[in-house]
Amino acid sequence: KNQPPVPLAERLARLNQILSSDNDLLLYIAKNGVEPELRLAVLDKIQDETVISDIAIHDSVVKVRLAAVDKLTEEAALENVSKSLKNKDKRVSRAAYDKLSAMTQRVERSAKVRTESKEICTRLEVLGTNTTFGKKEHTELMQLQVRWEALEKEAESLSVPIEISCYQLARDTLHQREQAFKTL
Repeated sequence: KNQPPVPLAERLARLNQILSSDNDLLLYIAKNGVEPELRLAVLDKIQDETVISDIAIHDSVVKVRLAAVDKLTEEAALENVSKSLKNKDKRVSRAAYDKLSAMTQRVERSAKVRTESKEICTRLEVLGTNTTFGKKEHTELMQLQVRWEALEKEAESLSVPIEISCYQLARDTLHQREQAFKTL
């Protein structure tokens, strides 16, 4: 006797009760689930980048492939998807390429932020050891402070730690020298 199929809403509810550790069942549903909604729901529970990459390349529905790309976090997996789909699915390939590019730019910018913050600290320290402190040094101090403030905001948005204590120490030393200069 044939039983009527279990409604999608009920299968989705059951899926929510499957533990992420039940990899075999999750993989089976990811590859064989009939409805894209089911495959999308199971995608949220999968952590393995290789499996997610495979879904991004081979799933039959573009929405599922794009969701898989969105979930990928490793450069190698994104590069694999981008290259594998380059001549087959330009939309998904481009999404993977764009995400990879954004990750690369973020890493490069983070490195530049760290380098520039160190350069500002070094320049402030040099200013602090100068024997003279005049208008030229005051102007440079103000410019460095403006650069630091912009850099600090960018570092925060990128979640890049920068050495705030070296900046504060050098800046405080310079402000003391500036006050001493103004009283002369």
